Amino acid sequence: MTSTPLPLPLRVLVKGASTVNATSPMGGPRTDLAYPRATEAELLAAGRVAEVRDTSLASERVKTALKRWQREVFNFSPDVVVLNYGHFESIHLFLPQPLERHANSLQSRPGPVRDAYRRILLRPLWMSLARLQQRLDRALPSTIFSHRPRRVANDLERLVQRTQMIQSPLVLILELTPPGERFLKWFPGIGERMEVMNQTLAEVVRRIDKPNVRFFSTSAALAELSAAGHDLVPDGGHYTPVAHRAIATALAREILAWADQQPHLNAGTQPGVDGARHEPIRAEAT
Repeated sequence: MTSTPLPLPLRVLVKGASTVNATSPMGGPRTDLAYPRATEAELLAAGRVAEVRDTSLASERVKTALKRWQREVFNFSPDVVVLNYGHFESIHLFLPQPLERHANSLQSRPGPVRDAYRRILLRPLWMSLARLQQRLDRALPSTIFSHRPRRVANDLERLVQRTQMIQSPLVLILELTPPGERFLKWFPGIGERMEVMNQTLAEVVRRIDKPNVRFFSTSAALAELSAAGHDLVPDGGHYTPVAHRAIATALAREILAWADQQPHLNAGTQPGVDGARHEPIRAEAT
């Protein structure tokens, strides 16, 4: 008896900050999937055996992703890598990013001293600094710190180059969606900074100049919802479940088209060391 060869699962790795896995509003039903899980559902529904791994982290920067790449990318050996970075680096005009992560951390431990510190000292200090930044953001050029996008671009390019060492996966760099009213109120210059960041991300793709490194248009994926007046980011920065699903549908479509051209994902035979096709070893039962 000859067994039927099983297809090799399509491996997808998604990396980024909270825009990857947070929904607006949070705390909804289990059906409110963020786009990594929704992409996995779309791939499975299309008949493609797939595993989508999400290693995103709230407030993660590209430089952190570069430090973690060997553990997260190298060891997983993904077929597809989705990178959603640049949003967090665009939020503040001058406030230190470590302070932002500390003040708004979702990992703070409970305790009378810790809770009092956050309530009495940290939160008021953070709000005062945010209001000061709000006033300065209206008075100063919003893109005054032009070195920030350049640093993001350099780190992202290095991350993609190192990712390509793992047998040249498809890399999709996501376009940033413009901020909603709440973020525009608190961070007046964020719209201009995100626009510059999108230009920077697209330029990274042009510089790398590989057919399997692509700039993914979230604006195209969300065009129908935008035209219908859907508020894509009601909290100012995170997608609604419906928007997550639209991005997932577009991502799955592009991933499937690429995967259909990959021999290792599409046949009962596997390439040998000489690159030729060879029949797999079959278990036979008597």
